Amino acid sequence: MDPTRRRARAGWAVSIAAISLLAVAPGLARAQSAEADQRFKEAEALLEAGKVAEACAAFEESNRLEPSAGTLINLGLCREKLGKLASALAAYRGALERVKDPNKKAVAAEREAALAPRVSRLTISVASEARVEGLAVSLDGRRIDEAEYGQAIPLDGGSYEIEAKAPGHRSWSKSIRIDPEGGDAAVRVPVLAEKQSTGAGEPTQAPGGAGQISARTGLKIAGFSLVGVAVVSTAYVIGTTVSGPIPDYEALEMRPLDSAGMETLATSGDCDTAHGKDLRMGANSGAQANIAFDEACIIGKQRFIVGMVGLASGLIGGALLAFAYVGDSSGASKQAARSRRDRRQLTVTPVIGPSGGGASVRFAW
Repeated sequence: MDPTRRRARAGWAVSIAAISLLAVAPGLARAQSAEADQRFKEAEALLEAGKVAEACAAFEESNRLEPSAGTLINLGLCREKLGKLASALAAYRGALERVKDPNKKAVAAEREAALAPRVSRLTISVASEARVEGLAVSLDGRRIDEAEYGQAIPLDGGSYEIEAKAPGHRSWSKSIRIDPEGGDAAVRVPVLAEKQSTGAGEPTQAPGGAGQISARTGLKIAGFSLVGVAVVSTAYVIGTTVSGPIPDYEALEMRPLDSAGMETLATSGDCDTAHGKDLRMGANSGAQANIAFDEACIIGKQRFIVGMVGLASGLIGGALLAFAYVGDSSGASKQAARSRRDRRQLTVTPVIGPSGGGASVRFAW
């Protein structure tokens, strides 16, 4: 039979059953307390007006105020009209647990038997190796008991989210779509991957295995490396300043500047200025002086470049080490420190030119 015709036929059957219940068994359609009875009457009026969803909500409220088998049966009929077969089945079974009237019992049993084969079900299985300590499996936020693992759970049609969590492990989730009627779905919860600790109380995910290093460790390595570059650069600058070539300009007859002026230009690396002003002696009147001046210029330029590189390396390396070591406190202060570090930014821009150099440093907190 065509599914659409089958559902339509089932809907007519439910409607006929509801009418029969209200006509043949008046006691079925009444609750005892005044407030519950009022909500029940509202549900009847809403159902008669074709407002099925509102009627179901009113039946649920009436049953919450005072549970009764009759209200549960009518709630089941209402849910069937909405296509919520698993919820309707639960209402009929709830009625059977508390029913005393034989007429009501017959109706609830009949509807339960007719509906049970049509309800969609989901089976959530968890292998023994995946059942780690503290494992929590939930279905749309509802905790699934261990006794429900591997059991077919009746569900209304729709989308559901299955999630698994455990301390020290990465969480896992899966979305699944359940057919409104006759669906049979299954989900297997995998073994949860363990988290790797950074050594500072911060668990991190480690998909790369044992060879994966944490971000904080990487910052420390980079910071120490750059500080090492700064130390070597400083040693070079000091060494070339103390023992570098400083020729005797007077003995080499450097003119027109005096020896102190030429030495200042050469050792600072400002050779372009000296050449531009023809301070360098001509080829026929002091070749040795010219060679000495050029050598001093080369050393001066190298000293300047290495010094700037060392300065920038020291600043960047120091900043990286500060980021790596800040926030090693415990408890709530550690979480606050992590939040602050996430917002920090450091920008260091070296500035190098023929007449000087430095670095532009920008912090964002």
